[in-house]
Amino acid sequence: MKKNQDQPADAAELRRRAEERLSEKRKSQRSEGGDQRMEEDTARLVHELQTHQIELEMQNEELQQARAKAGELLAQYTNLYEFAPTGYMILDREGVIRQVNLAGAQLLGVERSRLANRRFNLYVAEHDRSAFNDFLQKVFASEANEYCELTLAQKSSQPRFVRIEGTRTADEQECRAMVLDITDRKRSEEDLRESERRLKEAQVLGRNGYWEYDPTRQMLLWSDQMFVLYERDPALGAPNPEDEAPYYSPEQRQTLQEHVVKALETGIDSHVDLQAKLPSGKLMYYAATMHPIKSPNGRIVKLVGTIQDITERKQSEITLYKVNRAMKILSACNSCLVRATDEKDFLNDVCQIIRKNGEYSMVWIGFIDAAEKDIVRPVAYAGTEPVDYKSVKIDLADPDVCYTMLRSVVANGEFQKRQNLPGDCQPCFGPPWPANRPCRSILSLPLIFDNRTKGALTIYSTRADTFDEQETKLLMELVDDISYGITTMRMRVRHLQAEEQIKMSLITAETALESTVKALGVTSELRDPYTAGHQRRVTQLACAIAREMGFTENRINGVRVAGLLHDIGKILIPAEILTKPSKLTEVEFAIVKTHSRASFDILKSIEFPWPVAQIVIQHHEKLNGSGYPSGLKGDEIIMEARILCVADIVEAMGSHRPYRPALGIDAALDDMKQNRGILYDPAVVDAC
Repeated sequence: MKKNQDQPADAAELRRRAEERLSEKRKSQRSEGGDQRMEEDTARLVHELQTHQIELEMQNEELQQARAKAGELLAQYTNLYEFAPTGYMILDREGVIRQVNLAGAQLLGVERSRLANRRFNLYVAEHDRSAFNDFLQKVFASEANEYCELTLAQKSSQPRFVRIEGTRTADEQECRAMVLDITDRKRSEEDLRESERRLKEAQVLGRNGYWEYDPTRQMLLWSDQMFVLYERDPALGAPNPEDEAPYYSPEQRQTLQEHVVKALETGIDSHVDLQAKLPSGKLMYYAATMHPIKSPNGRIVKLVGTIQDITERKQSEITLYKVNRAMKILSACNSCLVRATDEKDFLNDVCQIIRKNGEYSMVWIGFIDAAEKDIVRPVAYAGTEPVDYKSVKIDLADPDVCYTMLRSVVANGEFQKRQNLPGDCQPCFGPPWPANRPCRSILSLPLIFDNRTKGALTIYSTRADTFDEQETKLLMELVDDISYGITTMRMRVRHLQAEEQIKMSLITAETALESTVKALGVTSELRDPYTAGHQRRVTQLACAIAREMGFTENRINGVRVAGLLHDIGKILIPAEILTKPSKLTEVEFAIVKTHSRASFDILKSIEFPWPVAQIVIQHHEKLNGSGYPSGLKGDEIIMEARILCVADIVEAMGSHRPYRPALGIDAALDDMKQNRGILYDPAVVDAC
């Protein structure tokens, strides 16, 4: 075995001393006599020494291996200590840093070489230094592991948070400390607190509450906002599920229970809107959401959910529904008003429309008795039960609430409203209402026309708080329309009666006018027996042409009157000229032509509904201006005169005259065709 070259110097010293002892021993043995014995002893000693030498060499090798292993472990420990992510340090009783690893130096933000013999307190934020001093005292006063959380003093704006844990050494002079960076955790906690704060603010702003329900223990937990929503003192804690009953009606309570059971049995989220009455008496609406929480084995262990205040939204929906309902009533009643011809039918239809569309229980209209001012008589009714209202007489002196309301409406001309009436309230007439559906709301509105309150429209409902401000306003507009409708129909009746009287007067006047016109016509014919019947025949032909041309009957009547009177001026022509059997001289014909002007002078002062005088004076005018008396042309001649001109010529040519025989109808039509558009209007000729 090769001898270890690195054995220590004291081994050589040991050998030297061993050799000296051996030499002395040999001298002694020689002196005691016997070389042979000495040789035996020497051989035995050499053998023992050699064996011991080998043992020593083996022990030395093991020692060197242990030393190498210890060095390796020391290097590993040093690496773990120096490069560990956790800060380690040794502090004395004064908090002076005696030793610190790299991670600890990095946490403090200082080079490790500059940390030796520096107080740890210098790197702690000022507001946490007292906490560190307390921690250090606890460490040296106890054998237990102590800890505290500190804020380090940093140059950056972002603080760094650490957790320091320590225990004292056996000699009680130093503290071994571990420093953990908990900045991320602290920030997460701060973020969580901020989120919780924001959530709480959001719950306050959104009026949302959070709750938990444990069905096994029958325990209910509320968030702070739940106590606000339900006006409950937080000191009382969340109520037992059974204690929630005062907030809800029996129907609402049953609905809530059904949704809870459904969520617990099916494991499906549930949503329900609830109506609650708070201790202050306020009526609130809440949207409840419930979500089942399951254990790992799938069993539902609790319900969690939210309560959101939806009162404003619900009230808006209710108001909108009521407004739409009232608008529907208003529209239907106005449509009924437009079609109405009978007042009684109209009022009964209005009552039916209001009750049906408004979902009311009873509606009636009553008028003040003309003879007895304290009596109101129903004139229209709609209700769930048929009632013989026509025989009802309501005495306003009755002290019952319905009567006093009606009395105030009639006396002051202003609406009266009662809400939340006691369950024993009954309407003014009709069968008693059942106890389970009592009269809870009444609205009575005045009917005002002819500037006086003449009656009232009264509406009954089984629902409390039925008539809100908006609905009442629209119903007031309705009674204004009803009053207007009554006034209009009564005016219409009076108008029809007046029209009938006027019609009869007109008939009488027209009869008198007809008789007068005929008498005047006969007067002119008496002066000219040869043209007897001429005006009547001209009139018949002229009316036929006008009808063919699409004239109205009124305009045709104007043509008829003008035709009957168109020769009235001949009464001023000497009879000998009118009846002369020979051809007229120019002077005589000039005299005859004055009859149209004379007719105009006779008729112009008479107020006919038609331009009779103009028709008569123009009936001899021609389109080309060759006619008389004014020589008018084209559009200067009114259409009725153009018609009368054609009818007059056709009838004259077809009739006998004293100075010539009849020329015949064919000759008259030929003349019309030849002079169409020249002398005569083309449209009139075509219609002839």
